[in-house]
Amino acid sequence: MPKFESLMIRASAGSGKTWQLANRYLALVVLGVRPEKIIALTFTRKAAGEFADRILTMLADGAASSAGAADLSAQIQSAVKGHGEMKGLVSGEVDLPVMSQEFFQLKLGEMTKALDKLTLSTLDSYFVKIVRYFTFELGLAGFDLVQGSELDQEKLSVLTEMFSSQGKMAKSYHSFLEAFKLATMGNEEARLIDTLKDFINAYHYRWLSSPDASKWGNPEALWDHEHPWKKCADPLVKMEQAVTLLEGLGWHRSLVKSLIAAVEWLGSYEKGMPVSDLPSGAGRILENLSDIRSGEWVIPYSRKEYVAKGELLGLLDQLASNFVCCELELKMERTRGVFEVINTYEKLYQKKVRGQGKLSFSDIGLLLAGQDTTGLWDEVARELVDYRLDGRYDHWMLDEFQDTSRVQWAVIQNLIDEIMYSEEGTRSLFVVGDTKQGIYGWRGGDSELFNEVAERYSGRLTQSPMDKSWRSTPEVLDLLNLVCDPSSEAMRELFSEDSLARWDYEEHTAAKSGKGHAWVCEVQESDELEGKELQYAWVGEILAKVAPVKRKLSCAVIVRNNSHAKALGDYLRANCPDLPVAMDSEITVAEDNPVSYAICDAFRFLAHPGDSLASNHLKMSPLSSVMGFGENSDQSVWFQWNRKLNVSDISEVLHSLILGLRERVSLSNYSVGRLHELERSAAQFVKRGGSLEDWVSEMEQWRQKEVTREGVVQIMTVHKSKGLGFDVVILPSLETSSFDSLGKLDLLEKKDPDGNVEHHLLFPQKQLALADEELQAEVDRWQSDQAYEAFCVHYVALSRAKSGIYCLLPKRGKSSSLSRRNSDWLRLALGDDAVRDEHFSDLSGTVLYESGSWNWLDDKESILVSPQQVEEVRLLEASQKAVPILASSHAGANIQQQLMSRGGLRVGLEVHQALESIEWHRGGAFKWAGNRRVQQIVQACLDVEKVSKLFTANSNMKLYREVAVEVLIDGDWVSGVIDRLHVSIDNGGHPISAQIIDFKTDASDDVGLLAEKYKIQLDLYQQAVAQIFDLPLASISKIILSTHAKKVIQLS
Repeated sequence: MPKFESLMIRASAGSGKTWQLANRYLALVVLGVRPEKIIALTFTRKAAGEFADRILTMLADGAASSAGAADLSAQIQSAVKGHGEMKGLVSGEVDLPVMSQEFFQLKLGEMTKALDKLTLSTLDSYFVKIVRYFTFELGLAGFDLVQGSELDQEKLSVLTEMFSSQGKMAKSYHSFLEAFKLATMGNEEARLIDTLKDFINAYHYRWLSSPDASKWGNPEALWDHEHPWKKCADPLVKMEQAVTLLEGLGWHRSLVKSLIAAVEWLGSYEKGMPVSDLPSGAGRILENLSDIRSGEWVIPYSRKEYVAKGELLGLLDQLASNFVCCELELKMERTRGVFEVINTYEKLYQKKVRGQGKLSFSDIGLLLAGQDTTGLWDEVARELVDYRLDGRYDHWMLDEFQDTSRVQWAVIQNLIDEIMYSEEGTRSLFVVGDTKQGIYGWRGGDSELFNEVAERYSGRLTQSPMDKSWRSTPEVLDLLNLVCDPSSEAMRELFSEDSLARWDYEEHTAAKSGKGHAWVCEVQESDELEGKELQYAWVGEILAKVAPVKRKLSCAVIVRNNSHAKALGDYLRANCPDLPVAMDSEITVAEDNPVSYAICDAFRFLAHPGDSLASNHLKMSPLSSVMGFGENSDQSVWFQWNRKLNVSDISEVLHSLILGLRERVSLSNYSVGRLHELERSAAQFVKRGGSLEDWVSEMEQWRQKEVTREGVVQIMTVHKSKGLGFDVVILPSLETSSFDSLGKLDLLEKKDPDGNVEHHLLFPQKQLALADEELQAEVDRWQSDQAYEAFCVHYVALSRAKSGIYCLLPKRGKSSSLSRRNSDWLRLALGDDAVRDEHFSDLSGTVLYESGSWNWLDDKESILVSPQQVEEVRLLEASQKAVPILASSHAGANIQQQLMSRGGLRVGLEVHQALESIEWHRGGAFKWAGNRRVQQIVQACLDVEKVSKLFTANSNMKLYREVAVEVLIDGDWVSGVIDRLHVSIDNGGHPISAQIIDFKTDASDDVGLLAEKYKIQLDLYQQAVAQIFDLPLASISKIILSTHAKKVIQLS
């Protein structure tokens, strides 16, 4: 009997990984495995969707024609039996069915019918499904998944509470703020709250992975041996002795002066002193402590060598040791302080978020992984869940495995073990990944897991490489191989052996021939342009030459972060208006256009009247006249609009601002669309409830993905581009800063061989860290990790192109030294010799590398479409999208006349509720469990005969209470709630007339004023009822019940 084989594929970029996954999946189905017994998991939703699409597309191709069936049959047979170095799905003889067109039609039908039973998803989505299936087994009464802006809001509320009650933790907060200052240095332009949230999120994740206080700022956990640093008994005396010895050496005057300054600084140092002004001589002493302790320190200086020995070295050692000891003590204390703050944050988060049944993807992963930091863990329950899940799936397929985190692996490890250690041969595992593309370390992804899993299942899991590219032309691969080869002189010169040892790279070859172009150019300085603007101008010129849209070439401009993507997109839209551009990134809706920003500032002003930036912006915008800034003081405007908020809600106030704005200015379709989205968001917010401050925060944090599409130039980050291929790729912003600079390091982590954290320490001063062997090892490991991640990011960027790749380098600085950054890496790999000069309009550059030429575009000219070839198409006239209008917003009296006290507002609302609670009144006392005053008001109304008659039952009448209506009236979308509606029906049950009754609690006895005030609102209700019940307007009466005047007001 044939047995299923387990396989791990190391699939390089463009080598057909998704095809292998889909082909194996279909092979399993052909062999009789039910689709619901197969589980395929990947890292991103995009990859999961691509996988599902590929499976169905391949089946559809096989079902569409006999030729398609023959092709698919051959592919499936290769998966089952193996081909080349690729091992087959089964070992032994196997009888395959005849795979005809009819066979694939049958399988396609079976697959589509079972779509709801298939598990083709991300790991996170699968984990959510597990928790939903086994809610009670896991000790949960139920939960809501929170993500995106909703999760941000929950975290912000925790932060707010934490920092509003910090009195008892003053020392810990001081340590926290010191760490925060160091970690965010150089990012001063970011908003404080955003930077603070990023910092808390990063440390909270570290806390969840290592919640043991003994692993934070603990010398016993840092040093396995005795503490290597000792305090000096009398540093000032030692300083004087060292100065005397230095003055008598007769060395070079400048060298002696430098060392004396260092000794005096170290001798007068006190714990807590700032170390940013550490003298260069002190740094020299710290860097050479090993030589000092060896008994001989050779100092090269001014073309000579000076040798220090004897008593002087002992004194220098004691002074330096005293400094290091005190500084590390301080860092230990501050690290423990950070732990206490994050510990407090976690306790509040557990109480306010998880404790309320709100779980994030991260919480769910930790829960299922068995980490008790979530406070929800039950080991017995988890064993029961594993037992029940084990029999659900027989074949596991794991995609993009290099991006899997250790937490995610911990969730599925036991289930995979059952598959791999089964001796029956009826189950299998298929793992696909590429450690060269492990770019999600910042989200917990650990590419080392790939190798660990291979070793764990050694002998049971066959490995196969895939380095042949079906995506890229030879020219593109020439550049990739030249830059990324770990045996090259460039990589060996720049990077450490540890970094290169992890870089598993084999030469890539092209599976098919074709013309291409790889081009690297160093841009020359311009008199008119500089910095990013010069870079963006080059991108525009390259796009003009390539003309990807006209030539129907897919094109991506790949940058490092979202801010670069947005800036480049704004530049191209402004300077290349005929070029369609889209960004595959998240945008902040309230800030991506002037109208939304002004609306956001209006609510900021109402929440914080002292926000002068918001108020001054409003005064310079069209909202100035809408809100009344011209005629009134800021205080009066704030008072009027806040009272309007009190008597209505955020949704109605937003609608009033938008209506006023549209009456005054003509808005673009884009701005109108954004305003519609804001109104929908406000309506949802009102349903959930929340304060004005909450609404402002939600607007500020509301992000929306701008989706790219075919036929446009796509701008995206390297991370967004992963898994995609484009005919043309432009790389304009190859990073110029060193990616392993210690300035980016905020926390040192000591890890065991399995990757588990043993100790955390806030990063001390650079020379101090490098003076300690243990800290030096941690720094080296961190730099190795940074270098490896840079390899991966660079590899992903360079491997997206199918035919054309265009790289821009800034002009090299005057310094001849090289650092570990992408621009220097490329220069070193390509050599210093210029190929030729390049000119675009007023721009000039030097081509450092070129494989192929611009002539590759000549073959693409034939698909240009001339105007004569385009058949004229008449488009339907566009109709303006209906804008929601609240019927109640037409109650047109002066705002001041609508105002009431907060107490009056509450009573008015309760009177409405009391009247709406009445179905039919049959006399007697009205009973109300709420406010006694409300009961008295309603009873007084019911005692009036005309009022009581409105609540008298009629057998030929249908009653509707508090009925919401949404209708289109003359192109306007009208929304409202009718308090009470009577519909008279004939013997056949058909409506013949209607009576609209609206309750009004205004403190006014003027019947005429009330009728005039609410006439438009009731007229709209009348038209709505006429549409809904197909009644003539004349058959619908409109009545206002004034609870203050106790009168029934009939409107004409």
